[in-house]
Amino acid sequence: MSLTFNEPRSAGATQDFASTDFCDPKTYDDPWELYAWLRDLDHLHFDEKNELYIAPRHEDVFHVSRETDYYVSSNGVRPAVAGDMSIITLDGAEHLHQRRLINQGFTPRRARALVPHMRELANQIIDEIADRGEIDFVSDFAMHVPLIIICEL
Repeated sequence: MSLTFNEPRSAGATQDFASTDFCDPKTYDDPWELYAWLRDLDHLHFDEKNELYIAPRHEDVFHVSRETDYYVSSNGVRPAVAGDMSIITLDGAEHLHQRRLINQGFTPRRARALVPHMRELANQIIDEIADRGEIDFVSDFAMHVPLIIICEL
């Protein structure tokens, strides 16, 4: 399978999103028509403003992630940031080196050792929000535990 760069195939979206800034958070306030427009494209979309490609469909993402000789992350997976050397932008040997370093903190043994602390943290957060009566599970609970644990690693 080779990916092509063509105009939309159908009239699924009523608006032309070709000049959309995909790195502007406001773009995602109501993104459903944008997503339909992207899915109607014949595979990849190039965001000229941010100089990045968007693979909007599962099969496109799957293909791109398997063709590592042709598609690389080091040319950008998000807006260009000077000196950006995070693991998500690395390829090949450098990516593997960084991944091995990071994985040392995420072994099954290390994860099992963290269980008592994670339970304590979860109970603490539950105690803090229990009297509210109504909560947003994600913002009030679910995002806190992994974020705190990862920061503590």
